Formats: sequence, structure tokens, C-alpha cells
Amino acid sequence: MDLLSNAITVSSPEEPKTPESQSAFLWLLAHFIALHKAKKLQTLHSRYLRTLYLLLCISSNQIREYFVSGSRGSSGDREADDIAQEILPPYVSDSLISLNEKDEISGLLERFTT
Repeated sequence: MDLLSNAITVSSPEEPKTPESQSAFLWLLAHFIALHKAKKLQTLHSRYLRTLYLLLCISSNQIREYFVSGSRGSSGDREADDIAQEILPPYVSDSLISLNEKDEISGLLERFTT
């Protein structure tokens, strides 16, 4: 994880401009989260947190748009095809939502302080 974190932060990623690069960036973020969870590291390195923070900051506007458009879609004011194109893929959405789970937050804080 350290090598991956280092590779991401050293390259100084910028906010993606095209829809294809935005999608690819969100997939990178989702895979980064999933890889960290799969490793189940006992200690949490600040490099992981820095990289996660960087990736979330860069993609925050895009993530916000997806979640807002998804919630607007349920109100029925847009066609289903338009909404389907703007909804995050389940893998990406699940990875992002998993960061918000109580156990995940508690685990991150616990491992970071030990």
C-alpha cells in the first residue's frame, strides 16, 4: 500500500476534465479503498490517509454531483436514461459509502492512534 500511495501522491493528480477520465479516477479511488480493506493492516500509515484525502478532495465535486443527481432522480423530474448515466457504478458507490460506516471510521481512528 505504501508504494501505491507514494505513486499516487508523487504524480500530483489533478481534477479530471473529461467524463472518461472522471470515471477512471473514481474507479482508482474505489480500488484504492478496496485494496486497503483487503490488506487489513494492523497499523495505519499516514501516507494512506494523505493519499485518501488527496483522492477524495480531487473527486469531491464529482462525487457530490453523483449523489445529488441520484437523489434527484428518485423525485421523477428526469428521464430514467439520463439518471442511469449519472449514477455511480455499484462497486464505486459501495467503496465510497463504506468509508462512512461507523466501524470503518472507528477502525481508521483506532489504528491511526496505536
